[in-house]
Amino acid sequence: FTILTEDLLDFVAKAPDKMVHGELHEANLKLRAKTISGDAELLVSVPGFVAETVKIAVQSGPATNIELIATPEMLESNGSTTLKARILDKNGNLVEDDNTTIVKFLATEATKELIEFDGEESAVTLKGVATVRVRGKGSSGVVNLKAEAPDLKKGILPLEVNGVITKEDIKGFAPRVLYT
Repeated sequence: FTILTEDLLDFVAKAPDKMVHGELHEANLKLRAKTISGDAELLVSVPGFVAETVKIAVQSGPATNIELIATPEMLESNGSTTLKARILDKNGNLVEDDNTTIVKFLATEATKELIEFDGEESAVTLKGVATVRVRGKGSSGVVNLKAEAPDLKKGILPLEVNGVITKEDIKGFAPRVLYT
């Protein structure tokens, strides 16, 4: 037995290298999940037979916190961006089997005038991710965003909102440059 994805699994004790009467008792082959979730692979090879790879799904632990991200990472004052609240376990793994958590997105009281939500300010997770869209309201600054859900540590994201200079803004502008 060889673990091909050592970052996901390890053996509780040394794996046996011999079978007794053509069988391997399951008590002699115990695996332990590490802190990363994903598809683990185990190579099983028996002399005289074709080697096979076995895939084992290593699932995340219970949800503990929210990671809040924006795509794109900067918001133009007249543009929009997607906010994603990723539900994570204590090891930072996405809890992909979470399809029921209701996440509320909000801006802090002091910065809420910089953005507005396109539609609802809450969303239900799908495969561990809840998504909403926000739009700039024409002003520049940093908006402090939060994503909250019951029993989870909230996600916080400072999002830069930058003004856009248009050709109408610089029409008639004649810069003067001094040369020495």
